[in-house]
Amino acid sequence: MDKIKLVLLLSISFLLFSCQSKQDVVQLKGDAEITIEVFQVYIDPGIMMPDDFTLAASGIVNTSLLGVYEINYEIIDNKGVVYKEMKRVINVVDTTPPSITLKGEPLLYFGLEKSLFSLFEITDNYYPIEELSLHSNLNEIASEYVDGFYEITVTAEDPK
Repeated sequence: MDKIKLVLLLSISFLLFSCQSKQDVVQLKGDAEITIEVFQVYIDPGIMMPDDFTLAASGIVNTSLLGVYEINYEIIDNKGVVYKEMKRVINVVDTTPPSITLKGEPLLYFGLEKSLFSLFEITDNYYPIEELSLHSNLNEIASEYVDGFYEITVTAEDPK
């Protein structure tokens, strides 16, 4: 009886191995959806497929421009027939916030003759300064017209 069980297990194991098709080994390497930062270099992870198959890929990813891009793949078998079609989605995003650098000393005399934004240098990795949302609490402070020391807060955000 032990001998019969062993033969049966070997037969099942062989049967499972022999049922594996080429379809099982044709798959995307990596994720089907990838998110990368603007200006990063995109290198496609590719496709896992049998050596005797051919890959035809189409699509362009412009990492200098925010957006959603698609790479389409056609896996062609050794008879020239399209065996499987797949796609990968690449999201190019900007998650780096603008930066603000104070020009000069943090304690200064500030009169009405100066523009608040002339005291700062504002930069962003993607958007021009004109497209950023700039905010300050200067209107709240200036409405008091009282001499004193005030903390001025300036923020800059990417457009939504």
